[in-house]
Amino acid sequence: MSSVLETVMLVCFGLSWPLNMVKAYKARTAKGTSLLFLLLIITGYIGGISAKMISGNINYVFAVYILNLVIVLLNLAVYVRNTSLDRNAEREVAMNNSLVKENAAVVTSNTKDAMDFAYAMGLKNPNEENDAIETPMDFAYAMGLKIPEKKLASEAPAAEEKEARTSSGLIAGFGMAATAQNQE
Repeated sequence: MSSVLETVMLVCFGLSWPLNMVKAYKARTAKGTSLLFLLLIITGYIGGISAKMISGNINYVFAVYILNLVIVLLNLAVYVRNTSLDRNAEREVAMNNSLVKENAAVVTSNTKDAMDFAYAMGLKNPNEENDAIETPMDFAYAMGLKIPEKKLASEAPAAEEKEARTSSGLIAGFGMAATAQNQE
């Protein structure tokens, strides 16, 4: 009877691991996965297999332990793959941010420079009349960068332009949005 209950426990665990592995594989990220947890589970299965071997009680439960260990090892392989993908993605983001910063530094308050650079980055088609990229600030927003207005000294907006932006109630800066209060 104890072997049957042990098998039920192992089958339940055994069914969970492939589902977890598929989910992790599709997610393509190791975020949310604990290496320590996987190593502890692997150690537990090795302990269970060792106990079966030492006691000489090698039966169908032993085969379930082996199957589960193999599946958890596959989960570990997916974790290693996803960690590598995470590192590559972080490097790519860092490289892209570096390129954007280097190239954005070249763009001055000269509208033509901003528009030429935006076109080169594929953000603006000079043949379209309704493109909104006309200044370095527009370019920064198009790139998804939240730059406080004070940081762009080369692009000091006119007082009425600044008033028009803040009167809408939304001020973007430091990656956060805050609601402005009208002081009339």
